[in-house]
Amino acid sequence: MTVLFLLVSLVFITVMAYKMNNGEICAPAVLFCAPFVLCSFFALCNEQEWNWDANINTALVVLVGTIFFLFGTWFGNKIKISNNIREGVEEISGMNTNKIYILVFLHGLCYVWKLRCMFQFGQKIGVGNNLSKILVYINNTTKFSSTDMNIQYPQLLSIGLEICTATGFVVACLLAYSLLEMRKNKHLLLVCTVDFAVCVVGSLTSGGRGGAIQLIFSFLGTFLILYQRKYLWKRSVPLKYLARVGVGIILVGVGFFAVITLIGRYEVNLVWRYLSNYIGAQLFNLDYYLNSKFESSVIFGQETFQPIIQFFAGKFGISKWSRYTLDLPMVTAAGYNTGNVYTTFYPYIHDFGVVGLLLCPFIMGAIVQVIYRKARNSQDGYTVDIWLVVYSNVIYMLVFSFFSNKIYELLFSIQMLKKILWMFVTLYYFYKINRVGMKIKYKKII
Repeated sequence: MTVLFLLVSLVFITVMAYKMNNGEICAPAVLFCAPFVLCSFFALCNEQEWNWDANINTALVVLVGTIFFLFGTWFGNKIKISNNIREGVEEISGMNTNKIYILVFLHGLCYVWKLRCMFQFGQKIGVGNNLSKILVYINNTTKFSSTDMNIQYPQLLSIGLEICTATGFVVACLLAYSLLEMRKNKHLLLVCTVDFAVCVVGSLTSGGRGGAIQLIFSFLGTFLILYQRKYLWKRSVPLKYLARVGVGIILVGVGFFAVITLIGRYEVNLVWRYLSNYIGAQLFNLDYYLNSKFESSVIFGQETFQPIIQFFAGKFGISKWSRYTLDLPMVTAAGYNTGNVYTTFYPYIHDFGVVGLLLCPFIMGAIVQVIYRKARNSQDGYTVDIWLVVYSNVIYMLVFSFFSNKIYELLFSIQMLKKILWMFVTLYYFYKINRVGMKIKYKKII
């Protein structure tokens, strides 16, 4: 009954969030709340199989955390920001679409070079040219082993891969625009489609599917934003477009399972059980944590701000900070492994208790709402600008907050700062660098 109560409450909160945001389906409040509804539904369907009756404190944690996130978005709406904006979707001008061919070449070059290094690494570790085994090894050592056991890419390639990751989001946004305005520039649509496919497939060479899923959600979310922007936010997204997005998500899910064996997840026998581990088990694990004895954090914010702590530990040689690992034990339910992810609320309680449950979602909501407001309309007439690209990256973090601490892990990190830098450089390259003499005429694009 507890999970049913949670499900009904979250449906009500999500509908209210949608109404309060005037039907803006990609508003942070909607993107944050709706996936928790899906998560609760899967958890409810698995109550008997997991032999589980959730404690009421689990439902209260999720509901209170969600409500304070909504309070944060409300506060973010009250923050005064610059309003040098133009409504609607304008035709992208001043950008030579042939420049994207250069990106296609660079993306392809980097990923082919990466594959070559991976095959060389496979010979070194004794698995030969078996790509699946190489991906499994790289994925496992990246997550669970020290850096000296990981594959080491040449420095130039490492920088190139960082650029590929960042520019992939720019291409995703351009693809969304070109699909919406396909009658105006079919050439842009074709080139962006090819490059986007290269980026998605290339991201799978890291041994996981997270990078590909980020790009796909970036594209889908940007398309919905640009559609509502085109009609000055006075029109809801038609059912046919939502259906297409739904089909897209289903295809992502099919692809999700299609590459399971490629990256070595051979233990998967039942699709439903595997899917429930990714959508639903987080609530079971959170319930397990809240009603068990866990060790308290020994470093301030160690679960919430782990990427930042690890970065400064390396820079300043603080061994105490560099040696710790996240407290994420594996959990089992009636003999089934339910993984080690506990929703986004787990680290806040682990680090700061009840105060963290109230404060962390509030701060998170305020920040992403400000980013959304900047991305909502084009700045200085640029349909695809830096704020839209950054928010397209944030969409994945919001949607997968039911899974784990995505916002504080990914948005508040040094890697994100590097991404934003390369996103900005890419947009500057598209809009501002003249091919003739490579002359740069500066104009503000933020």
